[in-house]
Amino acid sequence: MLVEIDLVKAIAKMKTQQLRSIQYLRGIAALSIVFFHAKEQFPGFQAIFPSNFSSAGVDIFFVISGFIMVFITDKGDRDVPKFMWNRIIRVVPLYWFYTLLTVFGYTIASGLFRDNALTFDHVILSMLFIPHYNPESMTILPFVKAGWTLDYEMFFYFVFAMSMLINDRHRIFLTCSFLVLLVTIGVYQFPWLPAELQFYGNDILLEFVAGMLLCRFYQTGNLQPVRFIQICLLVIGILTIIVQPPAEVLVWRSIKFGIPAVWLVAGMLSFERFMPELRLPLLLGNASYSIYLSHFMGIAILRYLYPRLGIPTAGLFSTLAFVSISLIVGSLCGIISHIWIEKPLLKFCRNLRK
Repeated sequence: MLVEIDLVKAIAKMKTQQLRSIQYLRGIAALSIVFFHAKEQFPGFQAIFPSNFSSAGVDIFFVISGFIMVFITDKGDRDVPKFMWNRIIRVVPLYWFYTLLTVFGYTIASGLFRDNALTFDHVILSMLFIPHYNPESMTILPFVKAGWTLDYEMFFYFVFAMSMLINDRHRIFLTCSFLVLLVTIGVYQFPWLPAELQFYGNDILLEFVAGMLLCRFYQTGNLQPVRFIQICLLVIGILTIIVQPPAEVLVWRSIKFGIPAVWLVAGMLSFERFMPELRLPLLLGNASYSIYLSHFMGIAILRYLYPRLGIPTAGLFSTLAFVSISLIVGSLCGIISHIWIEKPLLKFCRNLRK
């Protein structure tokens, strides 16, 4: 009983501060995406690292997003215009900055960017988070390809905000019901639906649902502080992300990566009370959005320079070296972007609202 009381007090206290476990996971998720993109740069790299488990960083982000939306609105952030403004200034300014930077980079060195095309419609639709076909690759990807996840994020924020407008008390139920309905429609893949609408029927939306439900479960104190259970949650989450079914077995992404991501987030949250303040992991977590958007620039430059400098692009050593350098460059780009671009933009937008 005393343990439960202490846990409830700890959770109440944490409502006024950052969740370190979530911030650390954000940093890990961002670096895993850097790793995923780095190993795709040369054919030989993919042969050495055939597993795509590192792409699960996206799924971890989605579970965290669902969790955080419930967490912050329970703290009182339920003014819908303010809620949407906070979401917009958190995502849009930096994304637009890197979209315009990519446009500039494409005009002076198009060779740095693969499977892309610079057209007015493509850029504008990308900046408005409207799913559309990339005119070069004919896939539904924005001009900054990593932005496909932001199309889902902004859509989720919009649905969550509309649910608060309809019925604030039942916002979680309404959001979950609508997203499940969309996925149900998407499962049948009606041929008469345009591809842009089918984009929002992807089962990856269920990861937002899982994150919201996990927050409710966490707030009840049911992630018991039993060390054995905590360790099991972490181990299960990590193993089920790394050990993937064979490629020929078709599995929904929300099952393949989403469920392991939920276990991993739950495991980290169960250790929240014992999380020390580690400066570098916390910095990487705070800079995770900048890392996500900026790392592709560093990787593109490395891919361009490697063969021109005569550096081998085959073999285990070359692969490990390239991936390691990419992780360092990606982290540095993200930290610099976070301090010198992201934070000033956020400050400016917050002052603008005032």
